[in-house]
Amino acid sequence: MTFASLPMYDWPEVHGSIDQLWHSIAEEARQLGLAVPEELTRTTDPVRQWLSPELLVGQTCGLPLVQRLDASVVVLGSFAFDLPDTDPGDYHSVVIVAADAPPASLSDLAGARVAFNARDSQSGHAALQHAVAPMAADGKFFGPSIESGSHRASITAVGEGRADVAAVDAVSWLLALDQEPAAQLVRVLARTERTPGLPMITSLAHSADRPALVEAISLGVEHLHPDSRRTLHLAGFRPRTRADYDIIAQRLDRATELGYPTLA
Repeated sequence: MTFASLPMYDWPEVHGSIDQLWHSIAEEARQLGLAVPEELTRTTDPVRQWLSPELLVGQTCGLPLVQRLDASVVVLGSFAFDLPDTDPGDYHSVVIVAADAPPASLSDLAGARVAFNARDSQSGHAALQHAVAPMAADGKFFGPSIESGSHRASITAVGEGRADVAAVDAVSWLLALDQEPAAQLVRVLARTERTPGLPMITSLAHSADRPALVEAISLGVEHLHPDSRRTLHLAGFRPRTRADYDIIAQRLDRATELGYPTLA
């Protein structure tokens, strides 16, 4: 049986709006003749979902896509969010420090304690790695590191003084400004380079359904109730192909060439 999952921005406070988003997409998909699940599947193991041949609609991160999912999935596109100075369907990371911290630029962070959500995260790990790689020496730039487990936890770690810096997905940052008190304890120091947004995917087994799924997602976002769009900061959907995400692998290669193969 097929399933659908939208895990990447599914904070508890916005579960209802994420559910409404799926219901809107599913209704459009049914009108296009697709059999789709009534409800989203939620789990603590997204990797298993991404690799499942039963995945009809899912959402992953650009880094796992280029590192391990090529043989299992087809890219559909990316959601567009209300992000400033960003092309529709692209995103970036915000580099945060404590609100009263002295750093004025990334170069001031040498030796700082860094928090990151996960090593396989484009926005929390690879984006910051690429940004500071030219300043690294002997394969090092930051000091001690904390693998926090989520962008929200990285914000809290910096806000509570357990880390000095973190890179946070710009959409997660918008959600944090709405929902997370610790966001008031930090400030944005810098923004990383723009990158194609989190890829929406289907399993290779459903590749023939790609045109209908792209249309259903586009129409589902368009017809979503404005209140849910505002809650999610959702503006639209941009069809994409796997080639759009080559830039992520290229930036990783560049950081490795500079002698900085990992953030911490």
